[in-house]
Amino acid sequence: MKDSGLNLTLSGVLKERDDEGDNKNFYAKAGWLTQFFSAGQTAFAVDYTRSVNFPTGRDDGYSVGLAAVQQFEEFGTELYLQYRLHSLDRDVEPNVEDINVGTIGVRVKF
Repeated sequence: MKDSGLNLTLSGVLKERDDEGDNKNFYAKAGWLTQFFSAGQTAFAVDYTRSVNFPTGRDDGYSVGLAAVQQFEEFGTELYLQYRLHSLDRDVEPNVEDINVGTIGVRVKF
């Protein structure tokens, strides 16, 4: 039987604080590994993280990302591409805007 290539990562944390609201963070990542080309494995992933009362007791934030990685095994190289949105709602100054980040790069192992 062939592996599906599906994978999942989950995490969570709770930090109790007396002076402000309790910190909470939750993270989930789902991925798929496959091989479209003979050059090497291809990976896709989507992830989401949410933070409550962090860094201050009145902050609420999240981040969501999409990523793809293509391996070129013969050359020990990976080509990667990612998009990520960071958002933070604050009841205190300074107010911040959402951030959209795009990343593209190459990793060479030697």
